[in-house]
Amino acid sequence: MIHYLKDGWQLAQRQLFAIGVMFLFHFFWGVFFYKFIQNHVVSVMQRFPPQQLAMDRVHLFLNESAHLLFETELAQPFLWTLLVFILVRLVLSPFLTAGVYNSLHSKGPRGTIFIEGIKRLSGSFTLLFWLRNVLIAIPLYWLIPVIVYRLTHANSYTSLAIGLIPILLGMVIYSSLTKLIFVYLQLAKTTNTGLSLAVAIAIRHLLPICGLALVVFGIAALCSLLILTSSLYWAGFLALIVHLVYPIVQMAFKVWSISVQYRFWLQKKI
Repeated sequence: MIHYLKDGWQLAQRQLFAIGVMFLFHFFWGVFFYKFIQNHVVSVMQRFPPQQLAMDRVHLFLNESAHLLFETELAQPFLWTLLVFILVRLVLSPFLTAGVYNSLHSKGPRGTIFIEGIKRLSGSFTLLFWLRNVLIAIPLYWLIPVIVYRLTHANSYTSLAIGLIPILLGMVIYSSLTKLIFVYLQLAKTTNTGLSLAVAIAIRHLLPICGLALVVFGIAALCSLLILTSSLYWAGFLALIVHLVYPIVQMAFKVWSISVQYRFWLQKKI
């Protein structure tokens, strides 16, 4: 397992162009989305009654907000713009993923290979992306009513936690396994291999595949914890630099997680 992690890391280090593109996309999307939310939500919350006023003022504020939200068209521009932000992220994410996978598999100028991957794989990656999301969302049809029931009928926080933790944990495990299987479907499309072989390899070697994913996730989580702790300890300009650089580190870990599975895939598909 160690040599897959090592080879995957070495491969990820050569994907600076892909890491840079992903960082810029998430950075600019996050900045514009933050500004959008700030301009709308902060202006509304500034009208929220202060704590020293009676609860009647709070109820009046909530009733007025509900009336404006549901009885007028005041919220429609906000909701449409929010929908556009979400759609932009959902539409462009498979394109960037296609470029990353092709960069891992093909040799040549990194920028050219990345763009060729978008042209060659974006269609199939988009279909796989939406199919994966649908499969992940299907259990919510049965789980949401159960969650609502537990929320409304819980006698205490302890009983609520006992009722919800198994559901949430099961959903996390199911969605994670689904995402891992679809990683191998994407690797199959990238390497022009049959999808049935990808599913067979993913199921047959599910334990080592999960092990590799957990190791990368654990290292990334530990790195996040160390960076957060250091930024709290050394507050100031150094903390600002760390927070500016850390998203690039996150993208590097994301590419590493894919490259590790790619190395494992190449070994097992022979």
